[in-house]
Amino acid sequence: MNRSYTYLVLGLILFAGFSSMPDLHGQRTLGTISGTITDETQAVLPGVSLSVTNLDTGITREGVTGDEGRYRVPNLPLGTYELGASLPDFQTSVRSGIVLTVGREAIVHFTLSVGEISKQVMVTGDASLVETTRADLTDLVDQAQIRDRPLNGRSFTYLTFLQPGVISTSRNRSTYSSTGGGGSQLSIAGARVMLTSFLMDGTNIKDQMGVTPANAAGNMLGVESVREFSVMATNYSAEFGGAGGVVSAVTKSGTNEFHGSVFEFHRNDNLDANEYFALKLFD
Repeated sequence: MNRSYTYLVLGLILFAGFSSMPDLHGQRTLGTISGTITDETQAVLPGVSLSVTNLDTGITREGVTGDEGRYRVPNLPLGTYELGASLPDFQTSVRSGIVLTVGREAIVHFTLSVGEISKQVMVTGDASLVETTRADLTDLVDQAQIRDRPLNGRSFTYLTFLQPGVISTSRNRSTYSSTGGGGSQLSIAGARVMLTSFLMDGTNIKDQMGVTPANAAGNMLGVESVREFSVMATNYSAEFGGAGGVVSAVTKSGTNEFHGSVFEFHRNDNLDANEYFALKLFD
């Protein structure tokens, strides 16, 4: 058999294999809603129709409970959701105000009451913030924290130092050259800086030196582009690999409304503090 033909066949096989593989890294940047649906006697209800609506975009996902009355709707984009449950001979129940953050699995249980399906019971309120499906130690930096805190350079990585167990280490100039290694060096839970993983929408974005990505000024992606991010310190699942902490960020996506932001740095000497030994206290 011709050698070039053999290489072509092998290449096609590898391409088909990689194309069929699921995008495992991106799944943890999305959210999940799960729970159990019962009646007023606490008996489980199979076959309940579910409707999950993203209030930011209007996109709806549908599902149904299994034989044990359980449901799970994975891979949901981050945002605020409304969840509806309906079953013949039972009143429709709607739960609104469910907020999905990066990697969160919201547990929402329903109790349906006997009655006409046209009658609707509306409940407003977020699901419990206690994570019962994960064992990792994770801290979230949400949109409000990113938006309201002033940052010199607008790099979101500076906010990681506000999380427990994250410290900044000095860079070794003999190791990091001008072509890489210019970002803030993070040590999470005592691990080496080169063991810290950086994910952007599930993709590994560490620079060529294996550390924090950054531009020539030492800054990373600005806060205008990042919706939120989490810092995972310990006990995270094997899908992330490595032995250090994980910084997982999610970029902003579109909604049904126009929005934007404006910022300005006022950095002239008019607002500088006067030196202690200055001869003139006031100009």
